[in-house]
Amino acid sequence: MKRYTLLFVLLAVVAVVCPALAQPQPAKVKILGYFQNRYQQRSWTTDEFILRCMYITLLADVNERTKANVTWARIGPTSTDANWAMAYVDYKVTPEWTARFGQAPTWFGLETAQGSSQRLALERAAVLEGGNAAGGLPSGLFAFGPWDRGVWAIRSPKKAEPQVIVGILNGQFRNVEADNAKNISVDVKFTKPWGLFGASWLKGKWTNDIGLPAPPAGTATDRNATLGYVRWAPKGQPVAVQTEYATGSLLGNDIKGWYIQLEHPLAQPGTVAFLKYENYDPNTGVTGNSYTGLHVGYVKNLDSANKLTLQYDNGKNNGVAAPGDKSRNGIGFQWQCAFSQ
Repeated sequence: MKRYTLLFVLLAVVAVVCPALAQPQPAKVKILGYFQNRYQQRSWTTDEFILRCMYITLLADVNERTKANVTWARIGPTSTDANWAMAYVDYKVTPEWTARFGQAPTWFGLETAQGSSQRLALERAAVLEGGNAAGGLPSGLFAFGPWDRGVWAIRSPKKAEPQVIVGILNGQFRNVEADNAKNISVDVKFTKPWGLFGASWLKGKWTNDIGLPAPPAGTATDRNATLGYVRWAPKGQPVAVQTEYATGSLLGNDIKGWYIQLEHPLAQPGTVAFLKYENYDPNTGVTGNSYTGLHVGYVKNLDSANKLTLQYDNGKNNGVAAPGDKSRNGIGFQWQCAFSQ
């Protein structure tokens, strides 16, 4: 029955969109991207120079209603492959509503939906991303990136109204679908003169096709989450505050996590100091297995293209089996270069 319901939704989208389609027109194409080179010193494993990520994006204004995004990417310090991060089309059905179809990033929360080029901290909070199999941290809700394949309905806000996004997704990140269960996501986002706040909800299943510890590879488990966030950042204030709290289930366990980040713009333009503390419990049914981390950082924008980040991490992963090294301390220095044409 669920399959037929989804098919009906897709046919309804086609019925609305198809009558308005016109003959292909020359598209205006823009090329942009960025890459992040980093030196990472870590207490629990090898120190190294890494290419943290690289994105090259083609943005096409196809016509007045249609935009397309195709992004080629190299992601993750342990990866040596480049592939497609995004390939989706946005079609403005009405002035308020846009339909998005394809492989696209999530709208979940604040940090997960935020691009890595914009974030102050070198990594997202562990509850949101984590370390997957090789990062030294417990896996988070989006351990394999913020992307998924599906269809989204996006409502643009008017005045004080919130932005609303509803999605139906595979739930397997960028991998092929592994089961018939689809994920549902709902995101509500408010923009105010003093900052941002919002809530996100995700419900579905994820099949462990990566081979992460428990449950066994190939087993479908719940991947659910509810999150709330607030960012207080009035213009001209010496301090900004950002926090998120999430609870849900992943890999057969109940999870919860949060972080708070303080930001202080320094006297020199484009320079920010920040302090971020986080706590993530990847299995609330087990006592004393949380990850905690304190991150202190300094960000300097050399110009519109180049940004430097220096960050010190003091963390502890209590979920490591004894006699493993539980410390997650380190220093990271990153040079980001962005470009557009």
